Amino acid sequence: MSKIEIYDLHTAVSGPCLEDPKKLTSEKFSEIFSKCRHGIRLLSMDGRNEAGKYPVSSVMQMKKVIDCLEGKMLGFVTVNPYFLEEGLEAMELGVKKLNMKAIGEMVQYMENWVTDEYMVLPVVKKAGDLDVPINFHAGGEDHVEGVVHLAESFPKTKFIMAHFGGRAWRFAAKLLKNFKIRNVWVELNIPDPKDPRCPIPSTIEMVRAAVDCVDIDHIVFGTDFNISPGLDYQFGNRLLDVLETMKMKDRDMEKICSLNAKKILKVR
Repeated sequence: MSKIEIYDLHTAVSGPCLEDPKKLTSEKFSEIFSKCRHGIRLLSMDGRNEAGKYPVSSVMQMKKVIDCLEGKMLGFVTVNPYFLEEGLEAMELGVKKLNMKAIGEMVQYMENWVTDEYMVLPVVKKAGDLDVPINFHAGGEDHVEGVVHLAESFPKTKFIMAHFGGRAWRFAAKLLKNFKIRNVWVELNIPDPKDPRCPIPSTIEMVRAAVDCVDIDHIVFGTDFNISPGLDYQFGNRLLDVLETMKMKDRDMEKICSLNAKKILKVR
């Protein structure tokens, strides 16, 4: 198989690179990924904690970053349900006029709201109306339950379950399998290859559970990587190590690495 492409659907831009997009040149971007044995394309969000409070200006700033990187990056619209009216406006602007491809990450723990509470429902419905996926933080059992409940309630909306439940991935796998939900995509969050607590065999177990609970066509890849010059991105290599160790078929590897992402984001 020729050099595989990886879509990382969970990255962020913050700090100087967001304030001045010209600081993240194509050359500096390439240096971050210089050790990758794969092609790379990113789906990125405004990584500032306050981004959801100013969603219109946030999405316009993200558009400037994306334009500087000549096709290497796609964009999220970041929304905070406490600022609902402007958030819905930003979703409309971002998707219809600025070519943003997803909504998220919806990070409930930062602002102390519950995953499936009433105030987030208009955001979920709007994502369905715009026909773009919505990425929900799912780092524990309560988050997983909330995403599953929303997916049941809004069958036309596409959900990305970020982190696959985190340490609760076994719980997430069981719940998704029991409910047989078809509008949730599991985000594999491969651990840092330098972390000795996460050996390849345990990661393989997680990947197999994901395939079993939602099938190979509903798995995407994301890392929570914060893009900044000088950093060294190794997560894609780790993903390939895991899938190759599993002796996964080439076509199935491509689905996890990029094809499923392209389909849900509607890109070529």
